[in-house]
Formats: sequence, C-alpha cells, structure tokens
Amino acid sequence: MKPLITLTQSARTLILRSDLRQLKVAADQHAAGDTIHALRNSLATAQAALSLIELRYANGVTDEDQELLDLAEQRLQDARALLARTRQARFGSYHRPVFVTA
Repeated sequence: MKPLITLTQSARTLILRSDLRQLKVAADQHAAGDTIHALRNSLATAQAALSLIELRYANGVTDEDQELLDLAEQRLQDARALLARTRQARFGSYHRPVFVTA
C-alpha cells in the first residue's frame, strides 16, 4: 500500500507552515498602508493552500499536492519580497552591510 504522504511532503508542509507564522509576525511589525493588504493576501493564500493540503491528506487524497505546495511556497516568497521592499524603503541604505577593507 502506498503511503498517503511522503516524508518530504510532510516536512515541506511543516516548514512552510512555520514560515507562514514567522511572516505573519513580521508583517504585523513592519508593514503599513497598502503593503499590508498585499501581504495579508499572500499570507492568506498560502494559509489556505496549506490547510487544503492538510485536509486532503486527512481524507487520503494526494493528487495535486505538489501544485498546492508550490502555490503556498510562491505566495510566501511574494510576502518575503514585499517585506524586504518595505524594510528597504523604510530604513534605506544604512541597514545594508558595510564591508571594510584593510
């Protein structure tokens, strides 16, 4: 009998779920204005995809898992990019690393 979920799918789901929690905290701390709406949209889509995956696993349905995982991962990447742009705009260049040469 084929297992319903592979270890890699399970691990990837857990990692994405953890990433989602961290990005929600960062969004609450750093985002404002119209950026927060785009961030929340990305995070809500990722959360819905992960919840759907978990529900499908529980019901023994595993087709389209890869596509849902890819969707969640892409939306989390979108959220990370929005946060990075927000921080860059807010804090400017003084948060960039400075390299000193001898």
